[in-house]
Amino acid sequence: MNREKQKGAALVLTIILMAVLSVMTVSMMFLAQSETWSTQNYKLMSQSRDVAEAGVNKAANFLIDPNQYTAPTKAQILASYDFRESPVTLKNSDTPVGFSSTDSDLPSALSTLDYPDAAVETAWENAAHGSMSAGNTNLTYGTYAELLSMRLVTSCGHTGAAQGWRITSNAGVDGVQGANVAVSAMISQPLLQCFNYAVFGAAEDCTPYAVDFGGNTVTGAYDSSGGGGTAECPLTAGDTSTHALCGDIGTNSTLRTTGASTTINGSLSSPRTGIKNTGACDDTTAWLDKNGDVTEGLKEIDPIDYPDPDAPSPTPILTNYTLNNNCGGIANPPCTYANPNF
Repeated sequence: MNREKQKGAALVLTIILMAVLSVMTVSMMFLAQSETWSTQNYKLMSQSRDVAEAGVNKAANFLIDPNQYTAPTKAQILASYDFRESPVTLKNSDTPVGFSSTDSDLPSALSTLDYPDAAVETAWENAAHGSMSAGNTNLTYGTYAELLSMRLVTSCGHTGAAQGWRITSNAGVDGVQGANVAVSAMISQPLLQCFNYAVFGAAEDCTPYAVDFGGNTVTGAYDSSGGGGTAECPLTAGDTSTHALCGDIGTNSTLRTTGASTTINGSLSSPRTGIKNTGACDDTTAWLDKNGDVTEGLKEIDPIDYPDPDAPSPTPILTNYTLNNNCGGIANPPCTYANPNF
């Protein structure tokens, strides 16, 4: 055996082993760094998405809250909007109607959005973009909204706009490891519901009372198709279930009943929940004096703000007239009045 030829073999093996170990070490370091980057990317993307969703919610709140945004009136719609198209455009223009804010990042296919009221556009700018901090990270968001549909709807005597919007919120964080997320949502503005109340008192205090019943007043439904009399609700053919009669009363404050036989064939709805048999009402009194009966009891509701109905056109005669009960009819000639149009 020639040992002279084996001199230096251990060094070569050591070098090879060190090289292998170095490669393995570098690979493990790279893998560990990749996991760190992946975790950081997931964190940034999650933060950006949360902020983008917050932008959508803030924009939706702006459009739904009547204290921030008021839909255009019938006259404004007819004058400024072409609502036969989707998305809705400005009249005599191809410009789509909508809002865009700083950092909203409008896509190239949607080069511009315009709204015919500069004050409302400014309010959107103030409400629909901003920034927030998450630890040491600063995230920004901006939103834009496209008016996809609009139609005129008459509800509770008031004609207004039912609008459908698509809101897009872009959010992100700048830096070497930046992240950007876009979130979209579709919303429709809620219409005022015509509640099935026989009477609703809009006043919020009890002096005078929002609703004051006496003289043995009775509320209920009348179904002319059944030969007369009251009918149970809902008035649906073939419905044999038992429901309260359609005589519900609603009030933003207090109902007072002073007739012993006063009967509310239904419920009393109010933000208040208290009952007082006698005396003056207070901020908790929903039913005062408690004469008669409310067959379905009390229901707690939020205050309801009904809009004023559109003014009748043409304007009706507003002069007061006294109609005597001893004139007119079959036996007597009709009464005459100073105004021949009455």
